[in-house]
Amino acid sequence: MSEIRKLRKLSGLSQALVAKKARVDRSSLCLAERGLFVLSVEQERRVRAVLLTSLRNHAIQSALILKDRAGAAEPARAMAFAGRP
Repeated sequence: MSEIRKLRKLSGLSQALVAKKARVDRSSLCLAERGLFVLSVEQERRVRAVLLTSLRNHAIQSALILKDRAGAAEPARAMAFAGRP
């Protein structure tokens, strides 16, 4: 599996959406993922930018969710530590 395909799968984005955002023909992206076509340097740069932005956003959202969960657990932990229910 190509690195671009791995990144796309991790990002959860479809080929069509990546191609649209990166301004690359979807069939070219499909072929590139299968190793049957070489994207231009500029096309690959745009595709990677879309994928890395998506992955970064997922990481930020996950961190915020974990922070919210940890924050909600803090008062309960403090109360338990103090011997209160």
